[in-house]
Amino acid sequence: MICDHVETEHLALGPGIMVDNKPGISREELLRVVGEYDALIVRSRTKVDREVLDKATRLRLVARPGTGLDNVDVEYAKAKGVQVVNSPESLVEAVAEHVTLLMLALSRKLVPADASTKQGKWEKSALVGQELKGKVLGIVGSGGLGAESPR
Repeated sequence: MICDHVETEHLALGPGIMVDNKPGISREELLRVVGEYDALIVRSRTKVDREVLDKATRLRLVARPGTGLDNVDVEYAKAKGVQVVNSPESLVEAVAEHVTLLMLALSRKLVPADASTKQGKWEKSALVGQELKGKVLGIVGSGGLGAESPR
């Protein structure tokens, strides 16, 4: 069962694998039906804690696209024989692009300009920002994000 929004067209599922896509499933419903499933795919919204794991009598796998597993009780899952996996590299490109976009927005004062315009003002000279021509803009880091950032 997919419990949160996941781009399902990127899932590589084998033949005969049936998936219930229930993004936004409530905790109450999850607790009621989790015992029917062999695997859960969650993002950060769904909490896979002891209560969920105790009701998940058939569960063999919890998968989390992206980084972090703070919403999954990994040790308890392993103790119950449930494998927990994530894919920390899956969102690196999207996050790198987002960070680059935010740096551009900051350099051009996009958020204050948007707010000012919505208030009916036109503070053109106060919200010019910085031109990027001749400047170096980037992310310094040794991890996947810094390596993936647009050049």
